[in-house]
Amino acid sequence: MPEVNQEGDALRVRFDQEEVIISFDRWRDTRSGTTAEVVATCTVPGFSPHIHQANLNLLSTTGRQVFAKRCRERWPHPEDWQDLIERACALALDRRRAGEPVAWSDELPAEPHLPDRVEGFMPEDGVTVLYGDGGTGKSTVAQYLATCVSWGQPFFGRKTVRGLPLYLDMEATQRRFLWRLRRMAMGMAWAGLPRIGYTRQTTPLAEIGPELRRLCDRAGAEVVILDSLGYAGGASNEQDFVLAAFRILQGLARPVLAVAHVPKDNGDRPFGSAFVWNSARSAVQVRKSAEAGESEIVVALHHRKANDERLGHPIGIRIAFGDDGTVLKPQDLAEIPEHAKDLSIVARVKAELRRGEASQDNLAEALDIRKDS
Repeated sequence: MPEVNQEGDALRVRFDQEEVIISFDRWRDTRSGTTAEVVATCTVPGFSPHIHQANLNLLSTTGRQVFAKRCRERWPHPEDWQDLIERACALALDRRRAGEPVAWSDELPAEPHLPDRVEGFMPEDGVTVLYGDGGTGKSTVAQYLATCVSWGQPFFGRKTVRGLPLYLDMEATQRRFLWRLRRMAMGMAWAGLPRIGYTRQTTPLAEIGPELRRLCDRAGAEVVILDSLGYAGGASNEQDFVLAAFRILQGLARPVLAVAHVPKDNGDRPFGSAFVWNSARSAVQVRKSAEAGESEIVVALHHRKANDERLGHPIGIRIAFGDDGTVLKPQDLAEIPEHAKDLSIVARVKAELRRGEASQDNLAEALDIRKDS
């Protein structure tokens, strides 16, 4: 009986007696049938493994016959290539359609709390979208978050689960990535650089899904930082492109932080189809104030969406770009008028009371709110 193995979406059917492996990847369901990129290789020592590679409609009799004929011309060792391809296609289709086995809720182990990779900010499963206008420090924040996860240190008071991050860069360059990271190391006096994997990609997610999953597996990546969703083809106004990108990101089976831009007319939502927002498990808006000088910015991270849990409190960050490096430090948003107005009334009242005792009338006047708020 042939052995069927699965890695991500890829299926491999191994025929030990015939010394052949038939691999199926890049699946597509169309009106005419189910197609896949099919690769035939041999396992005979001393011979080139490649036999044939082509896109194949697995339900097309003619397509299977043509593929088998080409394999026979290239490698005549199995006498009945037609039977081999027929069986491989049937096994691959059955495995793909079967899905995961049924699990019964009363038999599954109890899991009272779903852990977060970054407490109250980035869940362990699904995609977190970090979105904001250009120049708001999104990439700097993303690289600092990757650093915190790499070392297992808190991210501005939020606990992290230590793990190896992979930075998937589709917008800038390795040189820019390292420059930004080294400037943070200089400014914040780190003893050394964090261990963060880096890969530069220019092909849209929809075209490299299987390879990306294998890349993450081989690298041992436990967290993925995607910069950015738009350059990866996942911030389109066409829902099919967005859904394809998110299926791939969710299929990585690891927490993903996806940096995203916003449209000019609406900075409260990430750019693209409504499915960008709907597909995100968590969404964090980055807003910058003009309060600081040219060498500093103050940004607020507002947790705008959280599935199955409450929203986290805003995070204030002051980013200083000095000659001696970049420094990120906590910032009380209540001290910045432009950000204070976005805080809850409770947060604003607490901040005002930290400055000293005040009557109800004085608080209402200072915060421009009603006394009974």
